[in-house]
Amino acid sequence: MIRYKQFLLYPHPMSHIKQYIEKSLLIPPDRKECLSNEEVHGAIKDDVLCFIQTYAPLEQEILSQVNKELAILNTQIRNYLQNKETELREREINQMELEIAYL
Repeated sequence: MIRYKQFLLYPHPMSHIKQYIEKSLLIPPDRKECLSNEEVHGAIKDDVLCFIQTYAPLEQEILSQVNKELAILNTQIRNYLQNKETELREREINQMELEIAYL
């Protein structure tokens, strides 16, 4: 609960999640004053669990897609570097052949 309170109190890079949690609380504004701490805590806990259940699979799907894209980029970079290395070797060989031809 302390981490959740810190999450709500301090500016956070994921403030849109904080806003979602604050807006989605099942406690009507006029009843917030009347409710006990346990009731408020229960409502917050229910909402946070609902949020996690809703967005955890989406997060996994996004991470999976990002990992696929990174694998593709890594392959492209590796191929580019291998091609450059081959190109530089060929230039070096051509340069040496020219030098030998002039001798």
